Amino acid sequence: MMKKSMVAVLFSMIFALILGTTGAFAAESAMSADIEKALEQVAKTNDEIYKEIEKAQEKSSKMYDKKVSDIEKEKDAEKILRIEMKYEEEITELIAKLDKKTQKMTRKGIEKAKKAGLTVEVEWVSVQFADRTAMIDPIKVMDW
Repeated sequence: MMKKSMVAVLFSMIFALILGTTGAFAAESAMSADIEKALEQVAKTNDEIYKEIEKAQEKSSKMYDKKVSDIEKEKDAEKILRIEMKYEEEITELIAKLDKKTQKMTRKGIEKAKKAGLTVEVEWVSVQFADRTAMIDPIKVMDW
């Protein structure tokens, strides 16, 4: 539950930052419809990335809970080691798949944003997955 809250707060801050800067800059200069649409697309891409992160966090929590439960039931050291190894493989694969998917989403989002005239960059954020931390890459708007 705490992880979901952290992701929600992080996303809300990013979204508020994007919308907050949008309003400030719009007051200074007329924002084109293309720029506005591109900013919305970046926010949408980041939203999709955070949804994927949340799914992976939920899955990793279930995997971790199962591992702990299985280990608690087991007495044989060899079987415990197999449980640990299986968990390590599965969580590593889960995070790798998420990383690959979010990087693809980020690349596509950056391409679209740059074509629309936005200056964007990858912003690596630390994300907790059960007993692991990984860096995931949403998009950060720098300028337009």
